[in-house]
Amino acid sequence: GNDLVSRTLAAALSKNTGQSVVVDNRPGATTIIGMEIVAKAPADGYTLLVSSNVLWILTLMQPAPYDAVRDFAPITITNMSPTILVVHPSVPAKSVRDLIAIAKAHPGGLVVPSAGAGSTSHLAAELFQSMTGTKVLHVPYKGGGQMVIAVISGEGQVMFSPVSTAVPHGRTGKLRILGVSSAQRIAALPEVPTIGETVKGYEYGG
Repeated sequence: GNDLVSRTLAAALSKNTGQSVVVDNRPGATTIIGMEIVAKAPADGYTLLVSSNVLWILTLMQPAPYDAVRDFAPITITNMSPTILVVHPSVPAKSVRDLIAIAKAHPGGLVVPSAGAGSTSHLAAELFQSMTGTKVLHVPYKGGGQMVIAVISGEGQVMFSPVSTAVPHGRTGKLRILGVSSAQRIAALPEVPTIGETVKGYEYGG
C-alpha cells in the first residue's frame, strides 16, 4: 500500500519540480527500518517518508529508535484506506459470519499473517478478534509483501489486506474477499459488504 502511494506521489513530484524523485522501499521490522533512515537523514527537505498510521501507533507498543513527534514534520495526509478481509480459497467461509463461526469452532486454528506487530493488518485483526470474541494465531512477517505471499500460498488462511492487493487477487480467485473495514462499502468493491454489517461498530482504516 505505502509503495503504491509513494510511486504515485513520486511521479507527480517529479513532474511538478522537474527533479527525479526516487522511491526507496525499505520494508522490515514493521516499517521501523525505513522510518529510522528518514529520522536520521539531514532535515533538508530531500528525504521524505510515506507511512501509514503505524508511524505513531508503533511507538505506543514497543521501543523505537525515533520519536514520532520530534523526528518528523508532517506535511499532508495522502489518502485514507480501509483494509479488506480475505481468506485463502481453502477456507470454507463465504461471509464474515461464516468466518466468525469457523474461528469460534477452532480457537487459535486460523493463521492470520500480518505485515508486522503493530501494523495496520495486525491491528485490524486484533480489533476483529476483540469485537467477535474469537481467537486466531497471529504470525507477523517482515512486511506486507511476505504477508500476501503467505496467504496466497496457503501458509496463512486469513488476512486484512490493502485494497491494492485484495482486488486483483480476489478477481483471479487466489483470495476470497469477505468484507471491507470501512464504515461504508467502497467503489472498488461495491458488491462486498462492510465487516460492520455483520459486526456492529467495526471500522478500521489507515
